[in-house]
Amino acid sequence: MTSSGEGRAARGTTDQVFFASALASSLMPLACACVTLLLVFWGLHQLDLPIARYMRSVTVDYVWARDQILIPWMAVTSWAGDWIGEGTHLVLLSAALLAVGWGVGWARVTAAGWQTLLAHGLAGLLTNGVKHLIGRPRPRLVHSGGWLWMPSMEAGLDSFPSGHTAASFAVATVLARRFPSGAALFFGIAGFVGLGRVLRGSHFSTDVAAGILFGVLAGSLCARPLREWRDGLKEGILSAATGMVYVFALMWVVSHPIVIGWDGIAMFGSGLVLVLLGGWFRVSWWTSREERPGTRAHEAALMATALGLALMSRSWLVTVAVACVCAAQWFKCPDDPMSMREVPRMQQLVQEGVMAVGVLVALLVLWQGPGTFPIQ
Repeated sequence: MTSSGEGRAARGTTDQVFFASALASSLMPLACACVTLLLVFWGLHQLDLPIARYMRSVTVDYVWARDQILIPWMAVTSWAGDWIGEGTHLVLLSAALLAVGWGVGWARVTAAGWQTLLAHGLAGLLTNGVKHLIGRPRPRLVHSGGWLWMPSMEAGLDSFPSGHTAASFAVATVLARRFPSGAALFFGIAGFVGLGRVLRGSHFSTDVAAGILFGVLAGSLCARPLREWRDGLKEGILSAATGMVYVFALMWVVSHPIVIGWDGIAMFGSGLVLVLLGGWFRVSWWTSREERPGTRAHEAALMATALGLALMSRSWLVTVAVACVCAAQWFKCPDDPMSMREVPRMQQLVQEGVMAVGVLVALLVLWQGPGTFPIQ
C-alpha cells in the first residue's frame, strides 16, 4: 500500500509538472507578445503628432486638388496605397481567386478566395465597431493632441483603427498561410497600404498599428477551421507582435538622430557582434547542405540577429520590444502544427533569401537612416 501510494504521489507530481509546463508554453508567448504590443503602441504614440505635423508641412490644399502632397514619392505612395486597400478592390481579388479556383479545380486557390472574403468581412466588422466606439479624430482635425474618448458617428471622428490597413492585412494573412512562399510579398503590399494611409494624413501611426493587429487576427481566425479558433487567436497575436515590432523599429530609427556617447557605441558594437554570429551560423548551415535545420539552434541564430539589429539602433525601447517578441517566439509551444510541418527545400531557400535581404536593408537603414525624417 505504501509503495502504491508513493507511486500515485509520484505520478501526481509528474502530472502537475507537465501541466505547469504546458501552461507556461501556452501563456508565456502570449504574455511576451502582449508586452511587445504595449511597448510598440506606446512608442508609436510618441510619433503620432510629430508625423501628423510633418505631413501637414508638406501638404497644401489647392482649390482644384485637395490635400496635394508636395513630395513626389509620398504622393505616389499615398495614392497607390489608398487604391490597393480599397474594399472593392480587395473583394474583386477574392472573387478572382474563387473564379480561378473553381475554373481550374485548384482547391487551395478556392479556399483562399473564401477565406480572404471572410477575413475581409471580419476585419471590417471589428474596425468599424471600434472606430465609432472610440471616436478618435483624423490627423487633420488634431493640433494639440487631446481629444475626448467617446462614441461618435460623426465623419472625421473615426480614425482609430485604420480600416484599409486592417482589410489589407486580413487578406495578406490568409494568402501568406495558403501560399507561404509569397508571404513577404503579401505582407509587404499590406504594409505599403498602411504607409500610404499615414502619408495621406488619413490616420496616425497608432491607427495603422491597430489596423495591423485587427487584420492579422481576422486573417488568422479565418484561415483555420472554426474549432481551432484558440490556436488562430494565439497565432494572430504572435504574428502581429512580430511584424509590428520591426515596423516600429524602422520608424523609430528614421525619426531619431544618433546621439554620440559611450553607451551608444557599446550597444552598436555588441549588436554588430550578434548580427555577425547569427549570419555566420545561417551561412554555415546552408553550406553544410543538411536536409532540415535544428529548430532551436536556428531560432537562436535568428533571435541573435534580431537582437543585434535592435542593439545597433542605440535605443533601449527598440531593444526591449525586440527582446520581448524574441522571447514570445522562443516560448512558443514546440508541438504547434505550423512549426512542426515539413518545409520544402526551395521554400527554405526563398525564406533565407528574404531574411538576408531584410538584414541588409536593416543594416543600411541603421547606417544611413537615423534622423532621416525631421519629424521631431
